[in-house]
Amino acid sequence: EIGRFVNRDRKSKQQINDFLAGLK
Repeated sequence: EIGRFVNRDRKSKQQINDFLAGLK
């Protein structure tokens, strides 16, 4: 359960990084 949460959080951070990279 914790592993699933961490994986989801990591995926969310990756999406945020991709979004910020797209703004530049």
